[in-house]
Amino acid sequence: MLHLNDLFGVKPKPHEVMSWLVVRSDRFKRFIEELKTNGIVSPDDFTPEVIEEIAGNIIGYRKDPKEKFLADIINGPMDADKLDYLVRDAYFAGPTVVYDLDRFLQTVDAIEYPRDPSLPGDSTKVVRLSVPIEGVTALEQIIISKLMLCSYLYHHHKIRCVEGMYYEVLNRCVELSASGQNTKKQKNKRRLPPLAHPTAFLRLSDRSIFPGDWPPEVEGDPIAGEIVNMLARRELYKRALVMSRLFLPRIDTDERVNGGFERLLACARSTPERNALREEIFRKALEVMKLKRFSEETTALRKRFKPSHVLVDIPRSPTVEETGAVMVRVSSERSEQDEVYVPLTDMFPIEKWVDAYNAIKWRGHVFTIEEAVPFVNRAALDVLSAPPYYLEFTSQATELCKIPDALHGTTSRHELFPK
Repeated sequence: MLHLNDLFGVKPKPHEVMSWLVVRSDRFKRFIEELKTNGIVSPDDFTPEVIEEIAGNIIGYRKDPKEKFLADIINGPMDADKLDYLVRDAYFAGPTVVYDLDRFLQTVDAIEYPRDPSLPGDSTKVVRLSVPIEGVTALEQIIISKLMLCSYLYHHHKIRCVEGMYYEVLNRCVELSASGQNTKKQKNKRRLPPLAHPTAFLRLSDRSIFPGDWPPEVEGDPIAGEIVNMLARRELYKRALVMSRLFLPRIDTDERVNGGFERLLACARSTPERNALREEIFRKALEVMKLKRFSEETTALRKRFKPSHVLVDIPRSPTVEETGAVMVRVSSERSEQDEVYVPLTDMFPIEKWVDAYNAIKWRGHVFTIEEAVPFVNRAALDVLSAPPYYLEFTSQATELCKIPDALHGTTSRHELFPK
């Protein structure tokens, strides 16, 4: 991705890079030739040059800056996918998200304006999809809809929990493929899909993990098998801790707390650091279970409790940085030479909306199996209160988890972890 950024001046997402590689692959080119041979497409269609342009559109790149608007249709601040999935996701999930699509389609246009000189290339002009000042309201509605869906849907704790559990299954498949364990055939037992290479994900579907019969009998690996069966029965992990800036009273006055929270947010971009935090919470939870007052009742739980039963979920903040490149045309009654172009961010304070979301609505979570919730809760509170995080959460961080009997009346974690 860094290579593409340096080469083309774009910042594609991983799935876009994968699609870019697929379209440029020899196998895809042979597929196009097969279509031509069978008369499905014209021999003059899909030349090598056109295929390269299609691949570039996927990552938001166009060689000629004056054709950049064509890439914007596929990958841009207001591309076709965004216009589709926002309404579709809202429809199927339930929340009401409304924006004036007709108005937007009437006003959106290919607009030429001065090009950012820091980008590769010699052209001083770029043509991108944008709107005149009359269409800004419709574009604002689209951006606000995206932020609303982050709160209602994409960052909802149950959605995040399912994604985390599914990630554990896929990660386990990768580990087993690397070790060669899931290549062994077992009689009457279904193997997990091999994922030794990123391209193996292209062959996956829901049925690769879940068979047609319920509940699925995934054998050969107890860790992934347990999670797959839980997902099939809709038995999700439960919240053990809810993390939010609102639950950190000293975050604005204590530099250590503010820095610790930023370190926690960095876990979203660092798998090793997030795994280290998970391992520490798991270890601490086991310590609580082994205490004399709990050891007898947690005997069975300790035997089955594994690190994979703890999920540390740190959602990334909503991103609208792509809209920073959108220039809005302020119409002129005199001539085109007198037209003025201003960044969308000057007319609509997008960054302030994102800042407000992060300050009020952003939430991270620690999830675990139901029986371990009170123990993981106390362990997470202790780990996060210590260096390098220094995060002392208020009682709301635990109350939102609806823990019915937090360790039999133990109200302070300091009783469990004396300093």
